[in-house]
Amino acid sequence: MISAKPTPEEIRLSLFNAAKTIFLRDGIVNAEMKTIAAEAGLSRSTLYRYMIDKNQLAFLVATDVLEDLTNKSNVCTSEAGLSGFEKLSQFITHFADILCNNVELVSFLSEFDSIFRGDYPDIPEAEDYVASTNRMLHRAAQFLFEGMADGSIRTIDDPLFITSVIINTLFGLAERMLPRSDHYIREHHTSGERVLQAITDILLAHIKG
Repeated sequence: MISAKPTPEEIRLSLFNAAKTIFLRDGIVNAEMKTIAAEAGLSRSTLYRYMIDKNQLAFLVATDVLEDLTNKSNVCTSEAGLSGFEKLSQFITHFADILCNNVELVSFLSEFDSIFRGDYPDIPEAEDYVASTNRMLHRAAQFLFEGMADGSIRTIDDPLFITSVIINTLFGLAERMLPRSDHYIREHHTSGERVLQAITDILLAHIKG
């Protein structure tokens, strides 16, 4: 039986899945395009017909990771009768828990942040990544606005900025502590997971009405 020729969409999906597997396992810097092609079951010439370089794949995977974090963090916020603070609290708490339980994703994002410090490459995937970051921020900010409206969150002059502070504090601490949590136990007599949970509680207490 002759197998059907894969469609362009199927090829792109295979490349994405292969890149994600290798980036999470080996890191972005250590990954090679020929390894990604082999993982996808494709030739290098086919790979380069669909992807410019490794940067393009890195942005695709980073966007997917952010979208997944946002969707999973949002899992319980649609329950009826919740105040804005309760929705934000559930979103942020789930977000912190997901980071703690997916250290390989945290390590990937940490490496991604360290690589792409300057101007982003002029590719659509970079624009998609920025849009995904904004969606996460505005999703959390929505709950903050709801909380100010219902009185469960104190009045804040710049809600979007405070939301950014909360999200980036958790991201930054997670990237710093979670991949080396065992060292934190020796150096600071506590785990990275415990510190992240404590910071989550402090940040939420700061905005509660």
